Amino acid sequence: MREVNIEGQKMDSKERAQLHIQHRMDWPESYGKTLDALWDGLMGIRKNTMIHFFDPDIVKDQLGQYGFSLVQTFEDAAKANPKIVLEMDA
Repeated sequence: MREVNIEGQKMDSKERAQLHIQHRMDWPESYGKTLDALWDGLMGIRKNTMIHFFDPDIVKDQLGQYGFSLVQTFEDAAKANPKIVLEMDA
């Protein structure tokens, strides 16, 4: 199983959040860096993948509504794509 660590403390702006996700997920430069692109990328996962999302509350605090939407996108994708196992760590 592939394992990916997403670190909420590194997401202090929308741009840095998307770049961090792109880097950690090993997505190409063509990744759109939007919530829709995040959803599409997560839905495109075809190998079993464990995503450890550290400090999701910090993302929400730092990015407000965008942070809530970003975390929700990961949660919804994990429900919709059986190849994703999501672990949220406070």
